[in-house]
Amino acid sequence: MLEIIVIFLLGLMPPIISILTRRQTETRVRARLIRAMETATYPSIQRLPPSLNQYDPEEFSLPIGAQTCRFNARSPFIRCAVNPLGPCQGCSHYQRRD
Repeated sequence: MLEIIVIFLLGLMPPIISILTRRQTETRVRARLIRAMETATYPSIQRLPPSLNQYDPEEFSLPIGAQTCRFNARSPFIRCAVNPLGPCQGCSHYQRRD
């Protein structure tokens, strides 16, 4: 009878140890997460000067493609919405911008 109790207790030891170590680990991780959130510093959002709030893409970059075309994307990466890879010369979708 004593042998059965010892075997039963030995069989219960691994799950008990696993539960205890898991709780300790979760407590440590939760404490580290709280500390990290408390010490995190977020940069304050500063208001941009009025000249930068009204961004004009033509002012800061050199757009590619025909500037007189209605479909020009005014972007340094894409020529236009209809024919993004170009070329603009002889394009059947060219429409003069008003």
